[in-house]
Amino acid sequence: MEMALRMMIAFTYLPGFVTLVFRGMPTVWRGRHRLIFCWLIFMQAVSPGRKTLEEMARWTPATITAWRFGRVLKAAYWNVHLLVSWLAQDLLATLPAPANGILHLFGDGSHADKRGTKNPVVQKGRISQHHPWFFGLRFVLLMAAWDGYRVPVGFRLILPKRHVAYRSENALFREMVAAFVPPSWAKLVIVGGDAAYGSKANMRMVQDRDKADSARRWGFVFAIARTWKTVEEKCVEERRSPSTSLLHAVLPRLSFLTVHGLSSRTNLPLSTSNTLMRTTTPARRSSTILACTIFRSAVGR
Repeated sequence: MEMALRMMIAFTYLPGFVTLVFRGMPTVWRGRHRLIFCWLIFMQAVSPGRKTLEEMARWTPATITAWRFGRVLKAAYWNVHLLVSWLAQDLLATLPAPANGILHLFGDGSHADKRGTKNPVVQKGRISQHHPWFFGLRFVLLMAAWDGYRVPVGFRLILPKRHVAYRSENALFREMVAAFVPPSWAKLVIVGGDAAYGSKANMRMVQDRDKADSARRWGFVFAIARTWKTVEEKCVEERRSPSTSLLHAVLPRLSFLTVHGLSSRTNLPLSTSNTLMRTTTPARRSSTILACTIFRSAVGR
């Protein structure tokens, strides 16, 4: 790292390829904010050491200061979600498409530790009684995955419940999925997540999207909590051992389903008779099972 710092010299102008990459960026900027934003993204990629505004400003021209970086980031007029969506769509169109045309969308929640107590959206909590307490920002992330690629296509901050604009994690997840525009090569989109996203509202959202989208099919893969009941009014239970998962799969006319992003990658043979199948894939939590259900709402599609 010290050698990299010694060899690094300050940039006197923004490289032309950076301007070329950002030529299609949405016109949401005022004044010189577009140029400063391009500098900020470029320095995130090439600057050595810590990625703080002061450190990155050491390698930029004298007119590009940490104060100007901060002014851009604090400006309230531009929409960060619009830029993230544009960057994701541009990347999805650039990377090679999979041969099977299957795209996976998975949601996941996390947090970033913060020390400042004056931030209006920080909160404290813990995932469960077995996890340590944290203090910081909570957020939900939407990832697109295919082959060996995993691309973030959206994120939302989870505000504290005391905040007037508070929305639940699942509501933010549904908003991101509804706003996502799949690439043209996607013929089947599988929406998934862990037990936190295995709600009936999320499943209905995917079914409604499947009905409205005539260009492709939509399905879902969610982990189901043990408190859920089956059609026989019996609670879902893990069988044999905590490391054994029961997988329910309903998808006629397809020979297999590839599941990504949960506990492992598993190819599941499907049966048109909708029989129960088992796998020894380790479960993500001992209190949940991995239930995989794909719906076809349009008959004969």
